Amino acid sequence: MKVSEMIKKLQDIEREHGDLEIYEHTDWATITRFESVYRPEVAKIYYQNWEDASHMRNELSDGRLDVADADLYDVDLSKPIVKGVII
Repeated sequence: MKVSEMIKKLQDIEREHGDLEIYEHTDWATITRFESVYRPEVAKIYYQNWEDASHMRNELSDGRLDVADADLYDVDLSKPIVKGVII
């Protein structure tokens, strides 16, 4: 989905239901009002090898764009590094 498509969906919701609060699911399995200063953000999404944590294999990670790819020492280069927008 593109940002423009997401904006259109949100505008449709606003027209139908008014200016609703946005909530998000947290790492602690709770629902909380969305007040994050960190999102939405542009981030890179990648696979890591996770050699020391087998339960994490084939899991996606995300990182800041200002961190050089060379610093991601265990990135699995057989899978693509994708830049995406987390909304």
